[in-house]
Amino acid sequence: MKKSILFLSAGLLAVAFAASCASYRSYTVPEQPTEEYAAVLNGKTLTIMPFEIDFHNSRGIIAVEYFKVGDTYTKRYAVEEENLTLNAPVGILQRNILNKVKLSQPELMRAVLAVLKEGSLGRLDYHYPFMKGLGSGNMGTLSNRPVSTDTSTTPVTVSYLPPIGPLSYFSSVRAVGEADAATSDYYLEGEVTLDNEILHVLGAPMPMSGTFERAPKMNDYYLSIWASITFRLYDAKTGAEVVTHKTKLLFPMYAGYKKLYYIPMEDPDDFYELDSFLALDYSSYAKDAVARAAETILPWIAPYVANVQYMEKIEE
Repeated sequence: MKKSILFLSAGLLAVAFAASCASYRSYTVPEQPTEEYAAVLNGKTLTIMPFEIDFHNSRGIIAVEYFKVGDTYTKRYAVEEENLTLNAPVGILQRNILNKVKLSQPELMRAVLAVLKEGSLGRLDYHYPFMKGLGSGNMGTLSNRPVSTDTSTTPVTVSYLPPIGPLSYFSSVRAVGEADAATSDYYLEGEVTLDNEILHVLGAPMPMSGTFERAPKMNDYYLSIWASITFRLYDAKTGAEVVTHKTKLLFPMYAGYKKLYYIPMEDPDDFYELDSFLALDYSSYAKDAVARAAETILPWIAPYVANVQYMEKIEE
């Protein structure tokens, strides 16, 4: 699986010190916190239930999406807006395209299961940002083991270091249908919701920050996916919940994943009718989105490392 890109850089910490003329250096300290609920999970067994997959579009717009006829454009977009990620005007069309093409939900469920099983056993490397607030010691990244970053490269190079503590709470993790799955101490279940739509870039993108697989251009098409995830881990005998997506971690982070996936086309001008998009294959984009979303709940269900960024004043 492709490793997650680093969303948070050490440069953000400088915000809290911007008003000062003094010099500072940044450094990272790996810490492994112990969540209160961890004690009841240690050494127990876990069964992962199939996570439900839901496709939808949250705009709630009821309107006719018009077409381009010949060389004349009519208003085919549900809405036109400025997209902050692309830094360009976009037209929104084909809302909930994943549902319209009847994308395979079982395939996506298997992708989620693979991440959760490997991740809950501590076998999957990941890193995502956490933020308690601005300032030294309040930001950094959560990962399964300590990380080292090289900011001199583009994108930033992330290396995973040896673990500093346990990588899993559980003695074994099973999926439904596997041997002894029905006798586990705890169960994990949940749902991934893919809020999706296609964007058409209507103007030349302005200069932007961030890293793209390719520089966005006018007339590009993107599949926008916001994968939100909910879950609960509960006692198999009593049904009592141990931890859910609403549980606040000692180092809080967001559960879910959002990305714009560029849709390559030999001739974008051929896609002037809405039905043209129904013939495309979106499975790889959706599979990546659900897998990344599943990664983001690993700090709740397995021990994690907080790579805490600190700022230190350099005395002259």
